[in-house]
Amino acid sequence: MKPLSDSNRIWVGKASGAAIGLVTGGPLGLIVGVIAGHLLDRFAEKAKQPPMGPMAQEHLSALFRIMGHLAKADGRVSEAEIKAAERVMEALGMTGERRNLAVRLFSEGKQSSYKLERDLQTLKTSMPVNQYETFFSLLVKVARSEERIARAQRKVLKRVAATFGIPPVKYYWWLYRNDERADWETRARTKDRSFQKTQPRKAELLMPREVRRAYKVLGLSPDVSDDELKQTFRRLMSEYHPDKLSARGVSAAEVERAKSKAQDIQSAYAVIRKYRRSKST
Repeated sequence: MKPLSDSNRIWVGKASGAAIGLVTGGPLGLIVGVIAGHLLDRFAEKAKQPPMGPMAQEHLSALFRIMGHLAKADGRVSEAEIKAAERVMEALGMTGERRNLAVRLFSEGKQSSYKLERDLQTLKTSMPVNQYETFFSLLVKVARSEERIARAQRKVLKRVAATFGIPPVKYYWWLYRNDERADWETRARTKDRSFQKTQPRKAELLMPREVRRAYKVLGLSPDVSDDELKQTFRRLMSEYHPDKLSARGVSAAEVERAKSKAQDIQSAYAVIRKYRRSKST
């Protein structure tokens, strides 16, 4: 007999449950049988998924860099945050040289030269999806070590959650679970509705593709003010200035990439400025 395909197998429980329920309990039994069969199908599908397994070293390296960046986001790294990071190391069984490496990576993430997006892109393209929430939960342990999660830290966590595709309900659950002061359920429901219903603004749809791309290069939304646009441009140009990078002793390849990035930033800024001037006349 030909084996069932995956798409057919997920209906076996429902069909069996419906048949048994109909015979034994009539219409009501049919409904109960379908529900029971659905739960059986879900259990079977979950059982087929591979075990999560340990994180790869490159993902652990990104974890502790982001952890350091998160701890420093509000301007200072507290003793509580350091202890929380140490507890994560202990939970991961890090000792000796591995622990020393984690400490160095944590310190690297605290530096102003650290680029969060670089690690996020690596994680998005190489880390198994079933490790996303575990990774995120370890970051939350550090953020929640303080009495209150700072606004700058929430911004970092939101960026990580967005990269992993974690919906608002789970995001707020991770941040505020077991916290009696926070009505995370109301926040989650509100955010989740807007997350599901969000549509591109009409004004943005009417923009030329070149302009939309320019905003993405600068990491800004089209409704940004002129002052914030200018400040972001100056900050990015300072970050990717070849002379500054050379002074830090980065490789020649990194300097070349920075030059290319700086040119993209300049071009994007010029495109947006030209578009805004044309709209104001």
